[in-house]
Amino acid sequence: MSPIVFSERQPAIAGLSWGNGEPRLALHGWLDNAATWTRLAPLLTGQVMALDLRGHGHSEHVLGGYHIWDSVSDLLGIVSELGQPVHLLGHSMGAGIACLFAGCFPEWTRSVDLIEGLGPWTELHLNARDQIRRAAMANQPQRSPRPYPSLKVAARVRSEKGVSPVAADAIYPVIERGMAPVEGGYVWRADPKLRHPSALKMTEQQVQSCLQSIDCPVRLAVADRGMLYRSPMLERRTAWIKDIQVRELAGDHHVHLDPEQVHALADWFNQVH
Repeated sequence: MSPIVFSERQPAIAGLSWGNGEPRLALHGWLDNAATWTRLAPLLTGQVMALDLRGHGHSEHVLGGYHIWDSVSDLLGIVSELGQPVHLLGHSMGAGIACLFAGCFPEWTRSVDLIEGLGPWTELHLNARDQIRRAAMANQPQRSPRPYPSLKVAARVRSEKGVSPVAADAIYPVIERGMAPVEGGYVWRADPKLRHPSALKMTEQQVQSCLQSIDCPVRLAVADRGMLYRSPMLERRTAWIKDIQVRELAGDHHVHLDPEQVHALADWFNQVH
């Protein structure tokens, strides 16, 4: 594993790299970072280049807000610098970004492997007025968070109070990369604005237009205690993709950090499409 900087464009994107060969760009979930691939990446073929998405980990923060489609632009810049089509690997929000990129830029995408995500999350009956109001209120000045006394405490809090359950030892690499030392302990490197609600979200019809344009093979791993398991959204969206395989695994939303499932994931993702 070695640290790299993917682009000197604005914002600068940092990350981690494993192995050699055909490039496989790995995209993490919301509020995680490149270290979420610490267990899976060493088992995969090719060169796994895991990004810290904008505002996360060691990547640069932005002045405005964060929208999932902005990361598509970041990804295009990185792929253009590499000068060749890539394989994509994404978890949760990263899976949403991978789907948008593959649909918008099929000429740059060889394959897409997804974990617990198939396009961005949408709200079918979103009230735009209320959403804009929530976003504006969240964007007001906030009090600085209190530091965590240690990385172990931060990992325990993330394990117990995160959006999705995950063992403290499994998430520890993400905590270690994602926190910075300050007086009195540790604080998150991630931009606090990442937690703010978006003023606007993509509609299901907009997501459909991207998923239907994916030309390469897609594999999706769904955890039986995850967020997609047998959901109406999963059934609806898989019908929009020309070439997709779906596999169910025992585990939760961070199934790629589960030592009992990581080898099964690697074996599947290493198979030639």
